[in-house]
Amino acid sequence: MPKSTEILFRTKNGGRSYEGRRGNLIFELVDVRGLDDVDSIYIVKVRHKVVDTLGFTTCGHRSFPLEGAKKFCQQIVDGEIDPEALLAEFAAEDAAAEEAAMKEAEKRARMLRARLDDAGLTFMRFLELMSLYGAVGDMGHNMLLEWEGKGVTHHG
Repeated sequence: MPKSTEILFRTKNGGRSYEGRRGNLIFELVDVRGLDDVDSIYIVKVRHKVVDTLGFTTCGHRSFPLEGAKKFCQQIVDGEIDPEALLAEFAAEDAAAEEAAMKEAEKRARMLRARLDDAGLTFMRFLELMSLYGAVGDMGHNMLLEWEGKGVTHHG
């Protein structure tokens, strides 16, 4: 496919973002670090002038130095990058991240459950105690710490 005319970007927000347009597409390059020109890292937001559902962002998936972000946009316009394939790739990345998060949450929940079992507590009893602890307040919390430090019996 022949290359189209280069997208021209103009600065916005005091130089923290850039915007370029080509046909019905609006490209916004957003500086997510905002430190200075040398360390700037950009995400790309793509919007359609007419159809809102055709937009997407690279946030959480890809970030670029400024020239890389501009090249990415140009590749979309030139047909070298298929937005639908890119969105499918992002969806797969999101699904993998969700699965990893679920596994980590399950691991942590199992560890807590094991500690509760070791202490002879059910999870419901633990929640009841947490609720009671929340009602103790800051002063009560400090008293409990003081009593614990002094070895005060728990049946007072």
